[in-house]
Amino acid sequence: MRSFSFIQTRYWRFAHVSDLGMSLVEMIIALMMLVSFGAVFVAFTEFTSQFMREAESSLPGSQGLLVDHHDLQMAMDQMVEILSQPGLASSDLQAIEQKGCVYDPMSGSLDDMSSGWGLPGESLRVPPGYKFCLRSTSLSEASIGSLLNGAKPAIYFIQALPDDVSAASLPTRRIFCRPKPFC
Repeated sequence: MRSFSFIQTRYWRFAHVSDLGMSLVEMIIALMMLVSFGAVFVAFTEFTSQFMREAESSLPGSQGLLVDHHDLQMAMDQMVEILSQPGLASSDLQAIEQKGCVYDPMSGSLDDMSSGWGLPGESLRVPPGYKFCLRSTSLSEASIGSLLNGAKPAIYFIQALPDDVSAASLPTRRIFCRPKPFC
């Protein structure tokens, strides 16, 4: 029994000595590490936020890159819905291609060389500074009779091109097939 109390006494002395906490030198080193980590974190955050501020505010009227791209995708969905219908003849799409890139595809008329393509439907919600272009690919449009006999439908794409390419305004595109019933 005596040996147990001796071991127990030694253990308590050792535990009591090691439980004193950090020394002053250890405390200063720990605080210096904490302050240096905080300084590096704040510097990195300021550095990255500087680029984000520039990217988000370069265009007046812009709501930021993500919102602008969402609006562009929604506008292109609406245009694809109209352009992929078989009611538009392939000559109408060729006329639209001849007009080139426009800011408002819903304005104007298909017949004249106006400022828009003259697409039917309600106006589009488009971010400022983007032009829309319609381009055809090597898969050109076949006649309805050929499509009924198994010919492949045409592939087109719409591009939304910004006036100035930057981190706040990037180009985007949408590929679509027409006429829609044969896709």
